[in-house]
Amino acid sequence: MRSHVLAGCLLLGLPFAATVLAPPSAEAADFDPSGRNRKKPPKPNPQPGGGSRPAQPKQPKQPQGDADATGKGPGSDALIARYTAIVISQPSAPFPLQRLSQLYRERDGNIKKLVEEFEKRAATPGTDAWAAKVALAGIYKLDGRPEDAVKTYEAAIAEKPNDPQAILALAQLQSERGDKSASRASYEKALALLKPGPDFEQTTRTLLGLCLDLKDFEAAKKHHDALVKAAQGSLFVKAELGRELLARSLYDRAEVEFRELVKAAAGDNRALAPALRDLGQVLARQKKTEEALSVLKRALTVAGGAAGVRAEILVIMTDAFRAEGKLAELIPILEAEKAQDAQRLATLGGLYEETGDVDKAIATYRKVLGIDSRAIDVRLKLVHLLQTAGELDAAIKEYEALIKAAPGNPDFVFELCETLIQRGDRPKALKLLTELEARVGSEPEILAAVADFYERVEEKDKALKVLQKLAASGGADHTYIVDLGDRYYQAGDKKKALETWARIKQVVPNRARANSLLGEVYLDHDMPLEALNALREAVQLEPTNVRYKKNLAVAIERTAATLGSAAQRYAEARVIWEELLAGSQNDKLLAREARTHIVSLWSLAHELPSRVAPLTARFNGTPPDLEAGRLLAEVQRRLHRLADAEATLRKVTELAPGDEESLLALERILVLEQNLLGAIGVLEKLVEVNPKRAREFYQRMAQYAAELYRDDDSIKYAARAVELSPEDANGHQKLGDMYRRRQDFPHAIAEYRQAIQRNDRLFPVYFDLAELLLSSGQVDEADRLFRRVVRSSPDEELVSRAARMSMQINLGKNSLESLERELLPVAVGNPQKGIYRRLLVELYGAMTLPLVQKVRHEGGTSPAARAARAELGKIGARAIKPLLDALADDKESQQKIAIEVLAYVENKSAGPALYNYATGQADKSLRVRAMIACGALRDPSILPRYEQMLAPKDTGAALLPSDSIAVAAAWGVARMGDKKAEPLLVKLLGSTSPEVRGVAALGLGLTHDKKYTTALVALARAPEAGATARAAAVHALAELGTSQSDNLHMLVALADTNEPVLRQAALVALARLAPKGDAAQSASAENALASSLFATDESMRRTAVAAATALATKNFSRTGEALPVPDGPLSMKEILAGLGPDAARVAGARARALVALAPSLERAAVAAASTSPDRARVVADALLANDVELSLAPLLGPDDKLDPESARATSAAIERIAAAVVPAFVALVRHPALEVRTRAVELLARRPEKEAQDAVIDALSDPEESVRRAALAALGRVKHPATISAVARLGREAPSWPLRVRAAEALGRLGAGATGRVAFETLTTIAQEDPYALVREAAALSMASLDRAAAEPILRKLSASDPEPRIRKTAADLLAGKTTN
Repeated sequence: MRSHVLAGCLLLGLPFAATVLAPPSAEAADFDPSGRNRKKPPKPNPQPGGGSRPAQPKQPKQPQGDADATGKGPGSDALIARYTAIVISQPSAPFPLQRLSQLYRERDGNIKKLVEEFEKRAATPGTDAWAAKVALAGIYKLDGRPEDAVKTYEAAIAEKPNDPQAILALAQLQSERGDKSASRASYEKALALLKPGPDFEQTTRTLLGLCLDLKDFEAAKKHHDALVKAAQGSLFVKAELGRELLARSLYDRAEVEFRELVKAAAGDNRALAPALRDLGQVLARQKKTEEALSVLKRALTVAGGAAGVRAEILVIMTDAFRAEGKLAELIPILEAEKAQDAQRLATLGGLYEETGDVDKAIATYRKVLGIDSRAIDVRLKLVHLLQTAGELDAAIKEYEALIKAAPGNPDFVFELCETLIQRGDRPKALKLLTELEARVGSEPEILAAVADFYERVEEKDKALKVLQKLAASGGADHTYIVDLGDRYYQAGDKKKALETWARIKQVVPNRARANSLLGEVYLDHDMPLEALNALREAVQLEPTNVRYKKNLAVAIERTAATLGSAAQRYAEARVIWEELLAGSQNDKLLAREARTHIVSLWSLAHELPSRVAPLTARFNGTPPDLEAGRLLAEVQRRLHRLADAEATLRKVTELAPGDEESLLALERILVLEQNLLGAIGVLEKLVEVNPKRAREFYQRMAQYAAELYRDDDSIKYAARAVELSPEDANGHQKLGDMYRRRQDFPHAIAEYRQAIQRNDRLFPVYFDLAELLLSSGQVDEADRLFRRVVRSSPDEELVSRAARMSMQINLGKNSLESLERELLPVAVGNPQKGIYRRLLVELYGAMTLPLVQKVRHEGGTSPAARAARAELGKIGARAIKPLLDALADDKESQQKIAIEVLAYVENKSAGPALYNYATGQADKSLRVRAMIACGALRDPSILPRYEQMLAPKDTGAALLPSDSIAVAAAWGVARMGDKKAEPLLVKLLGSTSPEVRGVAALGLGLTHDKKYTTALVALARAPEAGATARAAAVHALAELGTSQSDNLHMLVALADTNEPVLRQAALVALARLAPKGDAAQSASAENALASSLFATDESMRRTAVAAATALATKNFSRTGEALPVPDGPLSMKEILAGLGPDAARVAGARARALVALAPSLERAAVAAASTSPDRARVVADALLANDVELSLAPLLGPDDKLDPESARATSAAIERIAAAVVPAFVALVRHPALEVRTRAVELLARRPEKEAQDAVIDALSDPEESVRRAALAALGRVKHPATISAVARLGREAPSWPLRVRAAEALGRLGAGATGRVAFETLTTIAQEDPYALVREAAALSMASLDRAAAEPILRKLSASDPEPRIRKTAADLLAGKTTN
């Protein structure tokens, strides 16, 4: 709210504003505060004798700082006297006082004398004493002495208690210091003294705001009533309190006020509609949705044709429902009203669009355009929807209508032309541009845009013609002439370019300006001579024009090195800058620029050292030449004589204590010298010279003190900067930064909060504060800060950063939906800012990821998957619009997220857009994913498009049948589950692509309609169709459940094929169909499954286990979908693999399969071991999967737990299988393959049959040591005397010590029991006589494990006399009963 004092200043200051701002005149001493009506000075009387007045004595030359822009006028003393009079006449007005203090600082470098002057005036009795006292209080305030200012104001008030000026000034000061209670008391005291009028109303409004800030609502109501009364019951004024409460989020109190306003506005529809709107908004904010809806409906009825109010009402309604996530519920409410006004229909169309109902949105938008054909925003939305839906022809027609509705807007024409060019219709695009040229021939800006568009689409000749037209038009902007000449120049036609540029002189009426412009053009095009000639002519025409002289000087500097005679040219430029410096008067910026150029030119001419002495002489002269001193300091700085420059500047500032520029230069010199303490001292002086920049100077002091590690001083200066300007948000921010560097986080948080409170647009501070809050565990407040940045910041980078931080916080809290509710309305309300939609799409990606994972991995029919699908559907209903918009985004990451989310949210409105994207020009992998997402929707309305792609009527198909996009499209048709898709699937059975034929077969199988059996059987029997298509046909037959005898025979035959994918399909089909056949067919199925259990392909074995379990238990279960949405690219192998039964996780079910298939497994194992070494290894691996006892993996593994009865049955079955394969493995002991021999020996070592043990003994003499070691490691479970003797002999005689170690270990396992004498004796010999310590150690350990008592004498001997310390320690540990590894 504007301050009362400022308002008073503006009101009271009007009479003297003209005098203050006008150039001072000689009659300044006669200043009359009455302003324009002041008396004119009397004419001078003639002197006696009839002569004229005698000549006045010549006045001394005024200092430059005391003169006006012309070099003439009153000096500083005269100005001070003038403004002193003004201040005395209006002591509470701020501007005259500020100007007076500025004059004192310019003269003295501070305002000490000003303070002394007014202290003296205030203490001197008289008519001006009270005004001087009020002004003195204002001076104290400017001098940073608020306490003295308060005391002085209070003294003035006590002296004249009935004058409101001092009271209002004190109230303003108290408000600025944050003392709202005291400020309120002062304003109330002043209000009692004011008469009705503008001051009274402004003060009352100020009090209204203060009372609300102080939560004194009764007093606020009282002041508001006074305002309403003064405004004679104005409804607009009556609404002020409610709106103030609404702005402060005091919704319950605002509701009361707006209800009263509605009652007062009854009968006046113009006022009632806005009142109802505000009431509805307050109710919606309080979540009173039903009542808010009722009120807003009434507002719509009352609003009539007031389009602006109606639009606002509809926006409030929409926002209310959107905030609660119930946008879909608003649609039927608006539909039920059957309103036909354009505003309501446009809102309804927007709701359809936002919820993804594209068809209804298009139809509704067309209704709106039927009512109001000039609704451009609606037509734009319609165009966008048509493009998204792939109806490009309709979109072009709407573009054409858009151009007719807004013929002067070239953007629509350009957009349509781009669309046409992309479609290859360039002639039509060029025709539209030609028509646009004709329409806007008198509008040069649009013609320039047309020329740019021609350039962009490579129509250079047309662009040139438009530029020629622009340049030739009467009164043309000279920039068009420059552009046209530049075009000729770039094309190499310099003559024509010069002729074109010469026309600038005809277009620009001011000859000097025309020459200056022409010179700049020449200079930019490397024509220095022409440029200098033109610029010199400009200066000759207007020799006092500073800009033209600067342009000429700069041009001479730039071209001196290339034109030759550089020294002369530099001298010429320097002369111009010296003239500018001499005439700069009060223009400090010009003086500084001129000094810089002069010194730079001296440097270029290598004259810097020679300039020191002359400048020093001038500076040290009487009187001293201050400008020479400033130049000298700059020269010394360039010569890196920093100490000399410091001394020079110190002398300058002593002679001119108010010279701010020199003090700033001195500060820079001291910083370069690393004299930061000295720089702080200079800044302290600058605070006095220019208190307006005191905050900036204190902040620099704080920075320098921090660099000196004087933290206390740094914070003191920063705090002082904040005190001087408590409303300065940047000051609070910097003070917070300092506290943060000192790890004083509580104070840093407090300062950051103050900064945000004073400037809620200081968005970087939000991040600093949020980071500290997060570190202190205040997560919710940090999240609120990030969300405020998202809602309010114009910086997209900050918005993106804040949104992602908020996402991380809410992801951890599992509250992403709350962030969505906040981000969605911002994105919808700011469609021109793509960042909001991009962030929303990222948010949807994060929200749907865990749900998608549940759908993928929990199984399609599980409760968790169903719940996840339901939640995805809800998200899809509200996310459809931003997701569809993301498909057209230029960022691939946005497209990818949108496609992945749309694949699972199952919103059919996305179908056309996904299909169009898939058939567009994007990256191939994304297009395939888009087609998969389209197929995931199961939308029958897309069938005509699928058919056009997969089975086109014309011969030229856009895609090859084997294209991955075509396969994805066929997959979409197959999983549609709709009768309308079946004819197309039948057609696709004849495709040349095996993948398409396979997917079509699966789709027909999933219909469960047996009329397709013949076609599928034919495909399954056709070798030329390929394994993939045949396997799909087999799965399809299983889905249909066709169990005819011929079909089962075919499946048994296919189960023995060499094609893995076809064989696996046959196994799955047999598991599903064999139980329906006779016993012989079941037996054939069991044999096929048993044979596959010993296949070398691991995936084949897994399929066989699942199928065998399903067959044995007669329970084929598949929890997942038949055709689920794939994680990545579409793969027929993965599709077919997913059609099998679930893996049998219950060991009992697999045990039943093992027992049921035992005869078949026995035959299959013998056949595998006898016919194929590789399959023999598979048999051995299966039997040896358990280290403790024999098993048969993967039907039964080492970790499976069975009930006793099942365990006995499976053990018996496995024992029969193992015994049956012994002869085959005995034959493999001498197989040439090392791996085969090794695995055969490992299996036979665990068998008790004599032939098995003989084979093991034979293996102990295998030429490969690894086989012998494997045999020794496997021995121990079967104790055969001949085997023990063979091992003992190997332990004594083997030349390899690792073999002897293994033999000793094996003897320890074999020697237990009655057969242990030979083993123990052999171990005794090895332990004492083997030359290798590791062998002796192994023997000692084995002896102890066989018979500790019998081994004790040997162990004592070893512990006492073995030469190896490790053996002695091992023996001692064994004697002590310790376990030794």
